[in-house]
Amino acid sequence: MLTRIAKYSAKNILRNKFLSLSSILVLTLLMFFINILVILHDVSIKLISSINSKLTISLYLEDGYDRNSVEIIDLINDIKYI
Repeated sequence: MLTRIAKYSAKNILRNKFLSLSSILVLTLLMFFINILVILHDVSIKLISSINSKLTISLYLEDGYDRNSVEIIDLINDIKYI
């Protein structure tokens, strides 16, 4: 049974060369672009984490604010160090 399937598939591939080549080309391009997307995803995640680790923000407050203001306390909770 497998030999008959292989025989018919080889005959059809040889009969429809253009269709076979175009199908192989489409599948190859699809796999290539999927791999490119996976690589870009990994690179972008590493780049974002690298930028986040090097990012520093300086905050200068006016003299009217003290450390006990509600707005400042909400901001300070998200800050690693002062």
